[in-house]
Amino acid sequence: MGIIKGGIEFTGPVGNLVAYKRNGKIVVQTKGGATKKKIYTDPAMAGTKNNSFAFRNAVTVGVNLRKGIDFSNCAPMSIHSKLQGFLFGKVVRNDTVNPPGEWRVLRTNLPVLNTFRFNDLIPSAIEYDMLNAVWSKTETGIRMKLEIPNFDSLKSNFNGFKIWGGVRLISLIERNIFDSCDVISDLYEAGSTGEVVFDFPELKMTDAHGELHNEEDVAVVYHWGFSTFIDGYVLYNKAMNGVFMRVGDF
Repeated sequence: MGIIKGGIEFTGPVGNLVAYKRNGKIVVQTKGGATKKKIYTDPAMAGTKNNSFAFRNAVTVGVNLRKGIDFSNCAPMSIHSKLQGFLFGKVVRNDTVNPPGEWRVLRTNLPVLNTFRFNDLIPSAIEYDMLNAVWSKTETGIRMKLEIPNFDSLKSNFNGFKIWGGVRLISLIERNIFDSCDVISDLYEAGSTGEVVFDFPELKMTDAHGELHNEEDVAVVYHWGFSTFIDGYVLYNKAMNGVFMRVGDF
């Protein structure tokens, strides 16, 4: 595998070469491996075919998880592939209901996603406080309550600390989000206590035609995060921006 540093730049297949972009650089390698037809028809390739189908399902759910959740300033560049690998290895491959070749993301296996961490760079004390957000059902929808005990020490270094939160209903079988709601807090002023309460309305588990979907094919995703401010400007410092997510019912 080679990396083009200057001169000729292209992407796609050319003869026996294939070029593609990775992390902003053009990578070139020779064509190889089994053809799509061989993978789907050769009995010896059954394992590869099964994994291909399972990974495609993991990608579908991964896309739905990431839609509307901006963690570009909160996590390493490799977070997309890490999330896909986690979904494939910890969720899809734990499908004990469907036979190999038909593995998919089951709601019963989703709680393991709550152990996945987006934030490799934020201080552990802030992560601990943020992870203690409490989500609960109310008469009108869903509530998130978060309290940062050591908020005074943060205020001494930053002019503001913005908290955001969101809830979405995602499909586990197709690329689709059924319903979602996002809220962003105001900047904290000098009198802020570090407590945040967000009230979200009840979300609708219906498609564009108003059809109610099978509950087993839908997952609830809760996500929240923070950004620090100095004189009103967002600090694009990965160590002080965070995003968190949990998946599952109450």
